[in-house]
Amino acid sequence: MGAALVSPEGRAFEYNLEITDDTYISGLKDLVKTMHMYGAKAAVQLFHGGRLAEPDLIGCVPVAPSPVVMPSGYTTRELTIDEIVKLVASFTAAALRAKKAGFDGIEIHGAHGYLVDQFLSPSSNKRRDIYGGNVENRARFLIDSGEK
Repeated sequence: MGAALVSPEGRAFEYNLEITDDTYISGLKDLVKTMHMYGAKAAVQLFHGGRLAEPDLIGCVPVAPSPVVMPSGYTTRELTIDEIVKLVASFTAAALRAKKAGFDGIEIHGAHGYLVDQFLSPSSNKRRDIYGGNVENRARFLIDSGEK
């Protein structure tokens, strides 16, 4: 399957599949059941657009590890540490929802310039705290547990 949104402010596409709260579990369970009925395994990507979220869809300026001037002229807003912790918790909660829905696996979408990739890349992550600098710090968002 494609990418499922873990938090509303990360919406990059008008029709993103969502796994942002428990109300989606039932529908996802039906989808997984149908896939299994035909012998397929079901996996879902957990996704947040970060700076590539669409301002018109989220109603605000997109967030990112560091401020970035986007081609359309706006500058992304740098995430605070508290917001980062909440986003990590959003990925964790989405993974638990995927498990409840019966998915056989999950993938953390860490490519194509989306939020996880933005944290990992030194060209988009200019932070000078525990989420920036060396590779261990830049990878912290991906490997963190979501607990402070």
